[in-house]
Amino acid sequence: MMGLLALIGSWGLFSGMETFRGNLFRGDRDMAVASLRRARSLAIDNICLGAGCIDGKSHGVHFDPEEKRIVIFQGVDFIGRNQAVDEIIKFGDSAVYVDSPFAFDIVFERLSGDSIARAAVLKDDRGHVSTISINSSGRIDWQ
Repeated sequence: MMGLLALIGSWGLFSGMETFRGNLFRGDRDMAVASLRRARSLAIDNICLGAGCIDGKSHGVHFDPEEKRIVIFQGVDFIGRNQAVDEIIKFGDSAVYVDSPFAFDIVFERLSGDSIARAAVLKDDRGHVSTISINSSGRIDWQ
């Protein structure tokens, strides 16, 4: 009887931890999707942040696999951006990373929200995978 209780308790602990880890991964995926939505909204609304800004700008999201972070930026590319208005978001779960050998950007054009079609794949060391796709009209989809 004690062996059965120990087995049930062990299974419950394992199941609980796996659920917890899955929730952490989904939280980071949702944060990445929200970052893309924010950048697209800022671009569509023709927002220009920072001192001396007089006209709207494109906005984008920089996926940085090395630093395990996402940066919402203002400008036509990450290199020429206005760093003063960057929004830096680190993945909450240290196991989550962008599955890419290099950093890349997704930029949304001002007023239209259009973008170059691409996908970002998030993974963790526990087997969770999610693909976030952006089409040429800026539609964001994930699975």
